Amino acid sequence: MPLPYQVELQVKWNCNIIMSAEPIKVKKTPSRIELSLWDYLLVIRKRLLWILITFFCVLGGSIFYTFTITPIYQAVATVRITERKTSVEPIPTTAMWTYANPIESEVEMITSAAVMEKVARKLGLLRENATQKEIENQTASVRGTVFVKSVKETDVIKIVVRHPSPTLAARIANATAEVYVKEDFQRKIKQATAVREYIEEQVKLVRERLNHMEEELKQAKESGEVTGIGEILITKLSTLEREKSELLGKYTMKHPKAAAIEDQINGIKRQLQTLPEGEMQVARTAREVEVQGRIYGELMTKLADARIAEAEKVEEVQILDRASIPTSPIKPKMLPNAGAGAGAGLVLGFLIAFLLESLDTSLITIESVEAITGLPVLAVIPFIKIPKRKERPRNHHAKVGKGILQIRQQLILFQKEDDPILEAYRTLRTNIQLKRQPHQKVILITSSLPMEGKTISVCNLAITMAKNRLKTLLVDADFRRADIHAVFGIPKAPGLGDVLTETCNFEDCLRTFVDVAIGDFDLDIADAEGLDYLHIITAGYYSGNPAELLTSTNLEAFLQKARSRYDIVILNSPPVLLVTDPVLLSSKVDVVVMVYKVGKTSKEILLRAKEELERGKGTLLGIVLNNMKPSLAIYPSQYHYKYGYAVKKAGK
Repeated sequence: MPLPYQVELQVKWNCNIIMSAEPIKVKKTPSRIELSLWDYLLVIRKRLLWILITFFCVLGGSIFYTFTITPIYQAVATVRITERKTSVEPIPTTAMWTYANPIESEVEMITSAAVMEKVARKLGLLRENATQKEIENQTASVRGTVFVKSVKETDVIKIVVRHPSPTLAARIANATAEVYVKEDFQRKIKQATAVREYIEEQVKLVRERLNHMEEELKQAKESGEVTGIGEILITKLSTLEREKSELLGKYTMKHPKAAAIEDQINGIKRQLQTLPEGEMQVARTAREVEVQGRIYGELMTKLADARIAEAEKVEEVQILDRASIPTSPIKPKMLPNAGAGAGAGLVLGFLIAFLLESLDTSLITIESVEAITGLPVLAVIPFIKIPKRKERPRNHHAKVGKGILQIRQQLILFQKEDDPILEAYRTLRTNIQLKRQPHQKVILITSSLPMEGKTISVCNLAITMAKNRLKTLLVDADFRRADIHAVFGIPKAPGLGDVLTETCNFEDCLRTFVDVAIGDFDLDIADAEGLDYLHIITAGYYSGNPAELLTSTNLEAFLQKARSRYDIVILNSPPVLLVTDPVLLSSKVDVVVMVYKVGKTSKEILLRAKEELERGKGTLLGIVLNNMKPSLAIYPSQYHYKYGYAVKKAGK
């Protein structure tokens, strides 16, 4: 026996399409379809499950992170730096020329290793005999919690401490402020002491030099005849030079007063040049004594100021606000984290949705199917929710697979007149009747791949035709995996294979709904109406190659006899891309209808199946879109599944 084709069940659902019962005319549309806002909304609704999963995963992760992360508390102490006014200048150093921002220097001072170590010791975080490694680690640990920043355009510094313990955060902030105040005070005292000691050394040196010069002046005066004129001129020269310096602080050398003093200075210098050598020496010594005396006086003034500054106990750094124990953490924050997680989840969800959509080459709209294939969509079959049916009690149930049971439960035998499923198949029947020619009675139903809903579509189309009082013959031409007999609970043989091999005649292979009612069909069909017009021929048995059987003249004779006896002949065939049977049958029948499961099969596969049927000289009537979910319809102007029901309501 021929091996059945492999079946791979893939479940996808997408739908945004509804149908009318009017005849369809396909307009030529460009192969490239421009996306509108409704198309993007369709993608969102189609991939809504992925968007929601991603959204809640990211949101849940952010909430979980918020609850599991260690909370951090923040304590803030504020200090103010006031610069003390003093006449004592700092000790000159080689680095005095370098520019330094005092506030920024103090910020760095607060976080220095020396201050942080003392903070750790003050809080008892370091034992007395701690090793150097322990000291470095604990100091670094404390420094990692302290953040110091200056308030712009003020002399205020904020000491911010962030720590998992609110109590320890406040203690570290206050301890840091206290240690810094103390360190700054001691540093200023040391600086004042150093200035005072430096001035004392300078006073001593100047005093010694002054004493020496005075002794030299005394000896010079006693050694020879000195009139004292040179000393007078030197004293007058020094006075004029001081006056000149004061004037130059206000005027330039071109000012009359400055020019007059300059002339006097030049005159005194000329007089000094005319003095004898001894007189000149005495004059120079007298001038040096005067200079050293002036320097000595200034140093003594500075020394007094330095001693006063050293004795002062004024703290230049003051604690404005002490840190209080924080009551709530600064992080994590539930609302900001949840908001960020929600936003990230939505963005990521949309990215995943559109990525999946870009990878999915299946078709989900009437417009896209018609634009890609150039064939009209004959009907849209919505997703069929398997109903609960009343089974007929009997003792000889045949064992059938789950798939066959599901197909049986989807047969349109018990639906109400306004049921959307029944209306969809009525639309299919109407469009087939309107599009086919009167002589085109034999219809081949096929699909690109397995599991596209071909078998249920064949059975329901045949039932719909029969309910319309059309003499209908349903033929199972799928020799490789025959299902029609199992669906209706009738024997597989004799059937089409037996007729074509001439082991059984046409009439003996016919099955009616009476045979179904007394067979192994486990649903109660006593209330089903209009099924007297439906006859069934199963696949039968054939152990050879079905392709050879389908190319025989007996098939043409069989179809010719079927045309003469029935209004509609519906053939069920295997999928196009798995075997050659439907391509061979397409040239024997009058028209071909393809079943396409939206969201499952790619457009490339659909086009390939269409091309195979056209290569076999088949006349393609149109396509049936199967497994649509009307809940995904979002277009504002669409046809409606419940066409008949809508008409009834409108007529009320």
